[in-house]
Amino acid sequence: MPTHKILCDLDVGGEVQGTSLDINGAADISGVLTLGQNDHIITDGSNILDENDNTLFSFSSGAVQTGGNLTVGGKVITTEIEGSSILLDSAADIELNADGADIILKDATIGFGRLKNDSSDFVIKSDISDKDMIFKGNDGGATITALTLDMSAAGKATFNNDVVAFSDIKLKDNIETLDGKKVLDMRGVSFTRKDTGLPGSGVIAQEIQKVAPELVNETNGTLGVSYGNLVGYLIEAIKDQQKQIDELKEMCNGCSK
Repeated sequence: MPTHKILCDLDVGGEVQGTSLDINGAADISGVLTLGQNDHIITDGSNILDENDNTLFSFSSGAVQTGGNLTVGGKVITTEIEGSSILLDSAADIELNADGADIILKDATIGFGRLKNDSSDFVIKSDISDKDMIFKGNDGGATITALTLDMSAAGKATFNNDVVAFSDIKLKDNIETLDGKKVLDMRGVSFTRKDTGLPGSGVIAQEIQKVAPELVNETNGTLGVSYGNLVGYLIEAIKDQQKQIDELKEMCNGCSK
């Protein structure tokens, strides 16, 4: 098949067939660029390549501009895209589909975090040792740190403001007053955390489970206590204690203070 050189604009309404097509400038494609399964493109000083020269995408000096998809063998190809900035602008959803289950976030060659599918659990993971996970937002035009998870202290959570849990009566059935006397069977303890070596205080989940099992939850074989819900028992224990104090005062009936 002959070779043709075209030195002016070329408008093609159908197909262009040939053994080679050399483009020295930019190629602006407003439709879909489709390659056969064994075809490939080589840009100036960069690559798209395959079959089996490998390296699909990775541009340094060349450029491909397309208003549609870049398709090879019926599939959109992008194994690696490099550039000073990349804009994804979609009128619909943007889908990230990683069969390896991890979407890895990097700064140059250093991975700092990942989004992970772990047995269908959605995991957000910080990859750098002892670096915090920080949640920030915009509060009336001011940037605030809403939550810090300290990875050097086994994930200690520090909230910028109150932690609020729904407690509306409309959410609850079978409401009964707690037995404050159960507090007498609870034990407050001090301890040292095995994982961090830091001192702490609180309760032992196995002991609380015997007294108030609804306060204890299990996650991956480890027991945890809903410390906030202990308040209900403490309120009733104080009320019981105050009742006894009032009764003693009444029995004293004018005893000297």
